[in-house]
Amino acid sequence: MMRTAMTVIAATLLLTVAACGGSTADTATSVDSMQSSASTLRYERLVMEWPHEEFDAPAGEVCDFHLSVAGDGGQKGGRFYDANGVRVKAIWEVTEINTFRNLDTGYTLHETINYTIHRDFLNLVEARNGVSWQTRDADGRLVILSAGRVVEAYDLETGSFAIIFKTAKTLLLEDWAQVMVPALRGTPGNLLLTARVPKGRKP
Repeated sequence: MMRTAMTVIAATLLLTVAACGGSTADTATSVDSMQSSASTLRYERLVMEWPHEEFDAPAGEVCDFHLSVAGDGGQKGGRFYDANGVRVKAIWEVTEINTFRNLDTGYTLHETINYTIHRDFLNLVEARNGVSWQTRDADGRLVILSAGRVVEAYDLETGSFAIIFKTAKTLLLEDWAQVMVPALRGTPGNLLLTARVPKGRKP
């Protein structure tokens, strides 16, 4: 399941990963320190703002109420290349800003989440560390919170990802309907359309 707030603090992510059992040395190192330690690689620094996305599903399509999801966000970091110009890895610091709304009742949840992504182009493995859900209601009350580490293998041809490791209590994009729909005071329905939901877009 995004965007305009780009103030991602690496120290916060480091503390989050450490608290969830991840290794700060190999999975949550800041982009700048990784650049200096990988002096044999060419580094391309990038800052990207994601296009605004919205998802709208009438009652009965995804759940038993009219669901609206809006997402913004962005990423900063970059890619590392070897002497032959082959991509070796990428490290991103990501911010997502999401709004989830039950249009039948008007009940709305908001979240701003930060996490890092380490992508290994040689071994086709990606690790994500940080917050995956942090939704709050209009009064600022925390409704859903999840953080941890997820490692996935991916297929360059199909763009598909397969989970090979995750910390026990980490909620994933695949869990969103079972998590978010009840939080919006509804019952999940057809889950085939969840891939269209903006939350959790791959950088």
